[in-house]
Amino acid sequence: MTQSSRSQRDDGSLNLPLSQKLISLFIVSFAISGIVEGYFGLAPGDALAFTHVVAIAVICFSWCKADISERGIAAPVGSAILCGVLPIIGVPVHFFRTRRVGAAFLATGKAIAVFAGSILVYGLTLFVGEHL
Repeated sequence: MTQSSRSQRDDGSLNLPLSQKLISLFIVSFAISGIVEGYFGLAPGDALAFTHVVAIAVICFSWCKADISERGIAAPVGSAILCGVLPIIGVPVHFFRTRRVGAAFLATGKAIAVFAGSILVYGLTLFVGEHL
């Protein structure tokens, strides 16, 4: 993240762009899902898992729209829908449609790291939820 992509408010807190707030929400959604599933002993495939899938779709769709808006570019046809419906494919495709090749590979690597970190957060919070 460049210094120009974030600013500091008068109270000292950072004012992150919407796309970065949505990435944080993506990670937090895995933490909430892990704690709730662990605490209530829910099995994968329960209503909560479906709700989480829908939440991920909305977050990824919204992130794509925010990324396009923040970059000030024309929206590639179907990018936001593909990001929402099939994020594992849609997000990298979006990167390669909106960035130079090197930047797209870097962004894809960062997205993989966010996804892996989210799975780790889910596993840790699932463990915590089971032991509450």
